[in-house]
Amino acid sequence: MNRHYLVLLATTLLSGCYFSPGERTVFWGSDGTVTIERYASNQGGDDEGQWQTAACIALPDSWTNSVSVSIRGTEQVDSVSTVFTAEGVNYADGAAEMANYYSIDGYSWQCVSDIARQYADGDVAEVTWKLTPQFDNALVYTSMGVISSNEDDEQYFESLVSHQLLSNNQQAQYW
Repeated sequence: MNRHYLVLLATTLLSGCYFSPGERTVFWGSDGTVTIERYASNQGGDDEGQWQTAACIALPDSWTNSVSVSIRGTEQVDSVSTVFTAEGVNYADGAAEMANYYSIDGYSWQCVSDIARQYADGDVAEVTWKLTPQFDNALVYTSMGVISSNEDDEQYFESLVSHQLLSNNQQAQYW
């Protein structure tokens, strides 16, 4: 296994934060859209504090249809776990880093981030992408994680996952 990936895996496991891969095969909804959900859960350890959720998606270069992104979860407000909902803000630096770390021929990265929020043990953040596919069978990639308030610990590029987007009459290539 590549040494780079071992370092990323060790960092993620030791950080105390769990990143869900989401569904790997996603079928279109009856409205012709696809929803991909990823979440992170603070599992304790040293991860309590100010964190910014960041998420990225790599779409085929030929993708022209719209993509919307929302972020929701729980944060600490006056020491009470409180629900939040937000729209992601374009994170161009993140897209550039993803293109540097995970350059995929024929794909372009788009990233968003949230504001810094206070997270404690048990708090979660969920990112939802809603896409309108233009192909019966498309492969996209997502990554989701956090940036510390002083930007010395960035984990958003450590949880890369592929998602096969299929219309209801298609089968994934690996079946």
